[in-house]
Amino acid sequence: MVFLLAVVFWNTELGRKRLLPSLLLAVAPSAVVPNTQRETPTAVMDAATYGAVANDGRPDTEAVQRAIRACAAAGGGEVRLSGGEFLAGALELASGVTLAVERDAVLRASRLTSDFPDGAWIYARGVECAGVRGPGKLVGNGSAFFDIKLRNVLAWKKAGSPTGAVKHPVEVKGRPFTFLLQFADCRRVEVEQLTIEDSPHWTIHAIACVGVRIEHVTIKNLFYGPYTDGIDIDSSSDVLVRNCVVTAGDDAFCVKSSNHLGLLRPASNIVFENCLARTPTNGFKIGTETQEDISEVTFRNCRVEPPMPGVVPLAGLNIATVDGSHLRNIRAENIAMASVRSPVFVRLGDRGRNVPPDRRRIGVLDGVTISDLTVTQARQPIIIAGLPGHPVQNVRLSGITVSKQIASRGPRRLDQIPELPSAYPESTMFGKLPATGLFARHCSGLALDKVVVCPSRSRVFEPMTLSDVTDLDL
Repeated sequence: MVFLLAVVFWNTELGRKRLLPSLLLAVAPSAVVPNTQRETPTAVMDAATYGAVANDGRPDTEAVQRAIRACAAAGGGEVRLSGGEFLAGALELASGVTLAVERDAVLRASRLTSDFPDGAWIYARGVECAGVRGPGKLVGNGSAFFDIKLRNVLAWKKAGSPTGAVKHPVEVKGRPFTFLLQFADCRRVEVEQLTIEDSPHWTIHAIACVGVRIEHVTIKNLFYGPYTDGIDIDSSSDVLVRNCVVTAGDDAFCVKSSNHLGLLRPASNIVFENCLARTPTNGFKIGTETQEDISEVTFRNCRVEPPMPGVVPLAGLNIATVDGSHLRNIRAENIAMASVRSPVFVRLGDRGRNVPPDRRRIGVLDGVTISDLTVTQARQPIIIAGLPGHPVQNVRLSGITVSKQIASRGPRRLDQIPELPSAYPESTMFGKLPATGLFARHCSGLALDKVVVCPSRSRVFEPMTLSDVTDLDL
């Protein structure tokens, strides 16, 4: 193995790489494609037939719900909205039913919090073969519940990202719902060809589901809206998220294992492919809720970039287990990033939030492979951080290029860098670090091959800092 850390001055401006159309069509043979295929719908229900009226400003909730029930009773099919804008509160999907928002239609969420008794707008519980498709639009009306302070927005933008030092520019005035789309304990779920805008909280949440396919979905949330995650895959298996573009105020694409609704299960066989993340926080993340095991997660042919100039994502890849989960076999392949704080943040911690005392444990993080990673401008090094006696295991970095690295020197003495075992796992948690390219502490089995970091400043310091690292392969 060869470890190459080039310390040179990088004076030429690299063009920002974009996902090419050919890349968006590329599908690697190892991608998990869940079996979500259904028989041809036996029923097509027009919501207007059941009383939905476009563009009149009155709620269509009961009419659309009647159409869903009728469609399910007829053996399944589609409930279609077309020809204008509709307004609705909570809608519950049924087995075999797809809610179809046609190209000329917009479905807008009610602004009354009382219209969402279960905390979700469009949701399904314990059903099979359900989904939502476009090519129309869902609008969550989140900004109606955000008190946006322009002065704070400018200060927050100047700080570069939500580091905690600057007040968040948005104050929440009572969110109407927590999940814009939620599928809980479902099988064979599809969300496709859809545009979603202005969610007040998490946008798509699949929890305890098996067989999920999310394709050609565009999410446009306020990039400074708190907790406006894009796509959260939670305690679910056999999942494919492909050809999606997410602009969000929180994590764009996320895998977790939480006990929400009492549905804690392992998560496995999850692929994110040909996706673009625009966020001030984390582009692609595993965590933070990690109460059950997570394995076999792949990020492939993806890109991370700021939601606007001057706002810097905290991390391109954030891979963490802090609540006792065994996190294994994580792969990232052919990833591009532009202007991030840390390209890669890998963390084994000991937070243990919402974990019963009899299940409290420090987890395991074993098997992280990152290859063909291209980064244009980073403010921190790649970070790999375990705990004393609990190392991150078997990390392989290959084909990594970081240009215009602008990291600032941190403390030289490692004992000045806190361990913070129970802290929230974020790339800024340790402050400035004493390395340009790589900071690794408490790691067993670290392999580096063709890793190139090119600082943009003349004041060069240590290319990498290793502490309590064993089985090093350079």
